[in-house]
Amino acid sequence: MKAIIVAISGVLAPFVFVEPSFAWSGFTHELICQMAYDQLEPATQKKILKTYSRSGYDDKGNAFAKDCNTPDTNRRTTHIGTYEYHFINVPRGSETIDFSRDCDSYDCVTQGIIRYATYLQERRKLSSQKNSKKKEALNFLAHYVGDLHQPLHVGHKEDMGGNALWVKYASNKKNKRLHSVWDGTLPTQQGLNFKSSKKKRRLIASQQIAKISENDKRQWAQGSVNSWARESYSLSINCAYRRDCSASQPTLKTGDTLSQTYYDKSGPIAVERIHQASVRLAFILEDSFAGELDLSELDRRN
Repeated sequence: MKAIIVAISGVLAPFVFVEPSFAWSGFTHELICQMAYDQLEPATQKKILKTYSRSGYDDKGNAFAKDCNTPDTNRRTTHIGTYEYHFINVPRGSETIDFSRDCDSYDCVTQGIIRYATYLQERRKLSSQKNSKKKEALNFLAHYVGDLHQPLHVGHKEDMGGNALWVKYASNKKNKRLHSVWDGTLPTQQGLNFKSSKKKRRLIASQQIAKISENDKRQWAQGSVNSWARESYSLSINCAYRRDCSASQPTLKTGDTLSQTYYDKSGPIAVERIHQASVRLAFILEDSFAGELDLSELDRRN
């Protein structure tokens, strides 16, 4: 299985007055990683298990899934330099991503994926004493692949990927960041609340995997992180930022109320992005641990 990594993108930007949300909600990242783990070959699952535990106890991927959230915490503490790796800023009005412009300092989610996928492959045979570094690479790689598939991580600097755009829902008068709607509201409304027991979480993951056809897996594993990023940007400008999630409608602005049509259209899109992230993460992990990831493609930016 060859997963080709090229350049990618996501979105958000630092803002002085607001502490932004940076990713799918924690439970959504856990779901993506659990689904990816469950799609791996048993031999690859075992390698990941050894990275997280020396005891040999098979936790069914629970530790890996839980740790997919750590990059959001560590970006403020021990890994401050990873802040920009969660997103790419695309200027408002741009029809597509220009990676030489939008990742000009090489500090973006594209380079985050490249960095940790490369590290994981090159050091896949490290002894158990070095497992902490492999564990870190796994956590960040998995998290960034998830970030890439949240459409508003490939959005506009001007509104911080929807973090500075406050909207309302007809049945709830409380203001909410548009970014947060995509982070957690949409997945939760689609029944993907992963905050329950381990048994329930694994059931949700298996149910979602069952909805992914073999043809879907083959198609989604094609392309590059560049093309996956362009998918997210297209969804941002044609759905996430638009009234009724429709390219023919005006752009949302602060104070707008999201319609039921918006939720009806965007909910299934959010679910599909979660599915795609899990499939693509599984392919990248398989190739990395097998030493077959096509590293020659990692820095191609067109």
